[in-house]
Amino acid sequence: MGVTDPSPSAAAPSRPAVGELWVLAALVVVAAAVRFASLHAASFWLDEAYSVVALRGSLGDVWHAVNTTESTPPLYYLLGWVWTQLFGTSEAGLRSLSALAGTALVPAVWLAGRELLDRRAALIAAALTATSPLLVWFSQEARAYSLAVLLCALAFWQLARARRRAPGALVWWAVFAALALSAHYITVFPLLAEAAVLLWWRRDRAAVLAVGAVGLAGLALLPLLVSQRDNPLAGYVHGTPVRQVAEIVKQFAVGYDGPWEALLATLGIALLVTGLALVPAAPARSRAAARLCLLVAVAAPAGLLLLLVAGQNQLLSRYLLPVLPLVLLVVAAGFAAPRAGRWGVAGAALLCAVGLTVAIGVAVTPSQRTREDWRGAADALSSPLRPRALVVFPASGTLPLSLYLRDVRTPVTPDLQVREIDFIDTELDRDHRRGDPFPATLPGNPLFRLAEQSRTSTAAVVRYVAPVPTTIPAVSILGAQAGGRQSAVLVQR
Repeated sequence: MGVTDPSPSAAAPSRPAVGELWVLAALVVVAAAVRFASLHAASFWLDEAYSVVALRGSLGDVWHAVNTTESTPPLYYLLGWVWTQLFGTSEAGLRSLSALAGTALVPAVWLAGRELLDRRAALIAAALTATSPLLVWFSQEARAYSLAVLLCALAFWQLARARRRAPGALVWWAVFAALALSAHYITVFPLLAEAAVLLWWRRDRAAVLAVGAVGLAGLALLPLLVSQRDNPLAGYVHGTPVRQVAEIVKQFAVGYDGPWEALLATLGIALLVTGLALVPAAPARSRAAARLCLLVAVAAPAGLLLLLVAGQNQLLSRYLLPVLPLVLLVVAAGFAAPRAGRWGVAGAALLCAVGLTVAIGVAVTPSQRTREDWRGAADALSSPLRPRALVVFPASGTLPLSLYLRDVRTPVTPDLQVREIDFIDTELDRDHRRGDPFPATLPGNPLFRLAEQSRTSTAAVVRYVAPVPTTIPAVSILGAQAGGRQSAVLVQR
């Protein structure tokens, strides 16, 4: 059976055996453990700080924030507002919504694998999903990505059910697809591919109505998308496309960072390629399923390349997250091929071990986390002599830092009267991070003498203190340590 075969004769999956369900349950426990155990470990970074600010107010405040500061549709924030009423806006409280969605992704991928492949391949796909470092990372991010990936996976499962005309499949596909669009705009490309496949398979009124309903949901979001185009989080990515593609491949295998990065990245990529290379040895049913997965998956990078041609560089792995479970389904089809035998299962197990090593290494090693440690920087600002000025590198760090400090604001006058000036720097390539000392007095302001310097996992914190409150121009503070870089000043009373 080919991918485009509209025949309704595709066989329904058999009932899962008790042992299969126990294995699935164990994989869900593993997924939950690696996602929930370290939710509190890292502080909020810039994008998450926008989520926190949006969700700390009323529902009206949430909708205002979605319109003025966000670059995604409202579903995550509506769910997040309800969630935070129960669990709060701490790191663990807010991120647990994403962790729950990331954990639920494991059985969702298993369901799609059972529909399209066989028992072994479905469990392998679930295992790869549970241990994927990139999926674990975004399951610990207070943003909409994890929810969008889950809804996309559920929509794909219903697409697979619609192939055999299963009862209710079209309705549920439309529901999950519309919800996915309402969670994140990045879902539009794979969902467009699914709509095209669905119409090719089922050229009937029901299929047209299902696709039309999702299209209407997308059209309803257009006014919001237009209003968000100039928001702070709606900027475009800059970089070399070839390098970005290489980074995406690496991140799909082992995530952003981790222990023994070069070795594990090489091994992870090699194992992914091996799984893909084994697909031609799989049975005809699995090969057809792999073609379907790839047909939908390729729509996302194709869409991002079209945006690149239009001058909008969005080539980031986070914008391809909805297709990562589809890639893992294809890899699982290869590893589960009968001709691969025990070596296929061993390859899948090794890839899971690589993923767990990276995920656990990032969780227990602060230096492996790429999120800036603004909470640690705030904690390092001990014994403050107020009023004081806080000079933050980079300038975007003022928002997440303000989540961890009281009574901070942007200065309203060019001259500040302060007794203490603190520099908080998370740009790791600075010379003084390699051991060069700070000057004993602040350049241009000798009344401020070096009082203390400390370091967190990702930040340098330096305090200069004057004997009495002193008036100083804010621009001179920025120039003291900027070195041509962008920074910003906050004041704390």
